[in-house]
Amino acid sequence: MKIDFRKIQIKDLHGKMSPYDFSEEIGKVMYGKTTNELELELARKIANQKEFDLSKAEAEVIKRFVNEYFLAFAKEALIPALDLVIDAEVKKEKTGEEKVKLIKK
Repeated sequence: MKIDFRKIQIKDLHGKMSPYDFSEEIGKVMYGKTTNELELELARKIANQKEFDLSKAEAEVIKRFVNEYFLAFAKEALIPALDLVIDAEVKKEKTGEEKVKLIKK
């Protein structure tokens, strides 16, 4: 499923939704904390590419880093977005179709 970490919707202090660029933050955290070469490459991909296809396995790796190293406002926005990718992949595996859209435009 395609995802663009530069346009994740967050809820600000006053409840207003706005796009937030998490690409550099996720990339830097993963780059600085991982001991796995595949995760290192994923960190570079997140930081340097715009919208790209994210697999269920990649979404699960990112979710692990978000849960461990990110603050609540980021978790509130990122975990549901990553769960959509994970759930869409599961649904795709079961039905052979991709039916979930990550970002509404």
